[in-house]
Amino acid sequence: VELQLLKGRMRTITGTTAPGNYLLKTDMASVRITAPDNNFELFAEPQTRLSSAVFDGDIEILNNAGSLSLGADEDFLFSILENDEQPVGVKALPGSLRGDLTCS
Repeated sequence: VELQLLKGRMRTITGTTAPGNYLLKTDMASVRITAPDNNFELFAEPQTRLSSAVFDGDIEILNNAGSLSLGADEDFLFSILENDEQPVGVKALPGSLRGDLTCS
């Protein structure tokens, strides 16, 4: 599975998808799963900021500046990536991911 998030917020639940079989791309980074049964959320502001949160499983965020692993088996559950810099782990849920995710 390969998806692309151009702008906005999305949550994905991968189920039993095997690592290496799921890739989500944004204009600032790619996200790949590193464990089965993932539940994570992203918020993309094109060319500005990518916020992420892992609620179950493990993911890796990669771009030209570096990579960061997030999840239960890692040091961080949340991250922020700004202006094509290396992704940075943060201890609290980024503000752009607070509130309910609704469909319209």
